[in-house]
Amino acid sequence: DLLVDSNFIEKTGNLSKDYIGDWMADLKAMNKTRIEEADEYGEMYLTRETAEYIFTLCSRLRMPIEVRFMAAAIFDKFMKIHTRQVVSFLANLDMDNRRKKDEWDCVETNMSRQLTLRICSAIQIASKNVSYHDSLSSIQISKCLRTLGTPYTKKSVFKSEMRILKAIDYKMPTTPLVYAESVLKAFATSKRRDLDVQSVWNFMCILLDVVMIERETIYDNLISAVVDVPSTVNARDKNRLKSDWILLACALVCAACCCQYGYEIGDKVNEELEDLCETPAKDTSELAIAILELARGDSVEEEQRPVTPPPVKRFGL
Repeated sequence: DLLVDSNFIEKTGNLSKDYIGDWMADLKAMNKTRIEEADEYGEMYLTRETAEYIFTLCSRLRMPIEVRFMAAAIFDKFMKIHTRQVVSFLANLDMDNRRKKDEWDCVETNMSRQLTLRICSAIQIASKNVSYHDSLSSIQISKCLRTLGTPYTKKSVFKSEMRILKAIDYKMPTTPLVYAESVLKAFATSKRRDLDVQSVWNFMCILLDVVMIERETIYDNLISAVVDVPSTVNARDKNRLKSDWILLACALVCAACCCQYGYEIGDKVNEELEDLCETPAKDTSELAIAILELARGDSVEEEQRPVTPPPVKRFGL
């Protein structure tokens, strides 16, 4: 069984109803900041292949759902910081551009070889953040790496873990799962008390997996559906849309309710979510439809997916 899983039926530790409004306000404020800070690069290292690889490894390691999303966020955050550091270092070297390019090729090759190690380290860090008592040790990660054909010693695994933690300044990134869980809890508490919240949550987790793996396709389809000339939407605007996790959480609640109760419930749920989160019902509906349309064709179980490392040479200057 999974070490940790959300249990909406268990009342122990529930946030007092008096504070739910404050928590939602905090989420909206953080959401606004994230949207405003989005740039043209976005989560550039969290490709389809990388997300699928992380999720498959987490499934094989029997990690709770929280770990997979946090591991993905940690990996992307580290890789962006690490790449900036390397590029800055090379830029300040006293050599011509051709030699710098040769040096970069060597660095890029080394980074590619270390991908599996960095991903496993991100999973290890995430596992400790979720449940330190049942977290993955350096010995377990070393054994995992050996089975994946990339043997590293316990010492190397420990050094990689510390390298990532220092790079991200020991600050764990927030994930869309926090928003999805919070919006569903608030929705079930204030709008639909008869909701089979645990079943809806299970659907939401499956759909969020699909979103993280097929994110580019889902948002491209969404833009094509709502914008007359999709080519006018630049990379920064697209990343701002992908950074709106309140919208994503609402769309996941709507899509999951449709899976549980049928599509006819969608419009009413979207109206209730608009009242709760101030997200336009039409926007929620469009994203929910984009998610559901793609989810229908994504039927491969994680346990059946081959554990294949993501492609190398994907960094670039």
